[in-house]
Amino acid sequence: MKFSLITTTLGRTHELDRLLASIDAQSCRDFELIVVDQNANDILAPILAPYHDRFPLLHIRSAKGASRGRNAGIAHAKGDYITFPDDDCWYPPRVLEHVVALFAMHPEWDGLSGRPGRGSRWSERPCRIGRWNVWKRAIEWTLFLRRELVEHVGDLNENLGPGAGTPFGAGEGTEYLIRALAMNFHLSYQPGIEVFHENPTMEFEEHLEKSRRYAMGQGRVLQLGKYPAWYAMYQSMRPLAGATIGLLRREPRKAVVALAVVQGIIGGWSAGTVKTRPQPAEAALPLAGQRRRQMSLQ
Repeated sequence: MKFSLITTTLGRTHELDRLLASIDAQSCRDFELIVVDQNANDILAPILAPYHDRFPLLHIRSAKGASRGRNAGIAHAKGDYITFPDDDCWYPPRVLEHVVALFAMHPEWDGLSGRPGRGSRWSERPCRIGRWNVWKRAIEWTLFLRRELVEHVGDLNENLGPGAGTPFGAGEGTEYLIRALAMNFHLSYQPGIEVFHENPTMEFEEHLEKSRRYAMGQGRVLQLGKYPAWYAMYQSMRPLAGATIGLLRREPRKAVVALAVVQGIIGGWSAGTVKTRPQPAEAALPLAGQRRRQMSLQ
């Protein structure tokens, strides 16, 4: 099997249905989909039912957390290439076909990252991903990784990302790739591979809190990746400039969000040992089977 698509989902229905439709529309049919269900009830059954006869589909459960769900899915994956589509993203019809062609042309690549849809601020030029540009060249749902890389790098860090139970609300994919780069795996950024993703409108308070949590994750990854202090300060300069511009333009809300990002990066960078908060009882679903790869976090 060429692809194992691992989707962790919680609280979304029509978004997941759109992803399933886009997967079913793929010109490359050599794939399996592993849906990691973190809902406390069985809301996904009617959404998944029409697709069980369309392609290989495994429905499993895990405790909450994007990284926990992806790790549970990896334990069941059979594909040569592993990817992590979010439950609210969707694929163009030929994206898997194009990824197969690129890997065939470049056997030296261990993984590739696409671009998060048209209109993103990411570069339009392909390049090799390295330690210093990984921050704007890859995100979890644009990644396509060879199985060998995943087997060597191991699990995603379950203390990072949405639902982790820590202050670090993002960065799990970046931290994973930093570990892969430290092992000399070859990663390529290919903007011609596009994966689309929703950018929902949020209330100000929600946007502020999300920005802070994501920045905390960024700072934590800078720390875990042993980046120098000057680089952490460099990463803080752009949002600091944004806060200044927001104040000059009399846009206080933009300034407040930008300052929260600065605070988050510095807070994540300087954080010591942080314990994971216990998962809520309703999230304590049985883990996906007992079979787990013996992959340790670096």
